[in-house]
Amino acid sequence: MAYDFVPNWASRYSFDAHSPSGCGRPDDLEFFEKCIARPRGMRWPGNAAMAGGRAAETAVNLATVHNEPWQNAFRSALAEYDEHESPAHIENDRDKHSLIRDYVHTVKQSKEEKEAGAPEVSGTFFELVCQNLLAGTLEATKGANRIEDGRWVSMQFDGVELDFIGQIDLEAGAVVELKTSWPSPADTRSGFRMPSLPTAPRPEHVMQTALYRAWLHRREEHVPVKLIYATPAGFRVFDSDSCDQLGDAAMARALERMCRIARKREHLMKRAEDLDDLFAFLSPDFSHFMWRDKPPEYLEIARRIFK
Repeated sequence: MAYDFVPNWASRYSFDAHSPSGCGRPDDLEFFEKCIARPRGMRWPGNAAMAGGRAAETAVNLATVHNEPWQNAFRSALAEYDEHESPAHIENDRDKHSLIRDYVHTVKQSKEEKEAGAPEVSGTFFELVCQNLLAGTLEATKGANRIEDGRWVSMQFDGVELDFIGQIDLEAGAVVELKTSWPSPADTRSGFRMPSLPTAPRPEHVMQTALYRAWLHRREEHVPVKLIYATPAGFRVFDSDSCDQLGDAAMARALERMCRIARKREHLMKRAEDLDDLFAFLSPDFSHFMWRDKPPEYLEIARRIFK
């Protein structure tokens, strides 16, 4: 059954839709976010890596969608990143912000690059990731007539009563999704730990792009998916036309996984008599990495609710 409104069994818990990111969270955290944190305005801006990802996407969007000169786009992104305020409860977030913003790194050259006499590439970690995200986007959208802001998606599936929602990053005759990874301070000789580029699309990103592709297919827009990962060392583009993990079978499995999670959550909401009853069905794991970065007030309230 599909609803043009949010049914009472969901609205009473402030749970109006599912999302790929929500399906990637444990049930206890997703219900806490939807039922407690958001209604109370308990939103937080995230950590330095999350802020860096948003700012890097801003740079690429300004340069590709709005045709701003790269230096202007980059300055706007840097100004956005400078607005990040490190949460006091995340021990090394301030150090990570400074590392990403200010540390000048020289990218290690391959043997072939050295033999060819290629110039060294250096810059702050923030500069390098932004440049690599742009380079990956340009490669992924090569030949496209135009690059546009991604549309909002809202879609229903059989056996799931609430909509799935999300927003595509970019569209260019394809779904284009942008992902970044950042160095972290570490007790090493260099003083940091460098992220590596994935060898395959990450499962949570397959779920995300599966929803977007399904929505477009339902609209008779049969376009490929381009998933771009960027680090200070380079970028990697996964294309559904050549990557099995983004192929039809993998996308179908990802959608079924999301629907299975959604059906379970809807069943819990229908079964529960009230909020206390709903949370009694859940067993929180506060050691989960998605809980660890939450502010103290989140955890204080959550520990009272999860008795």
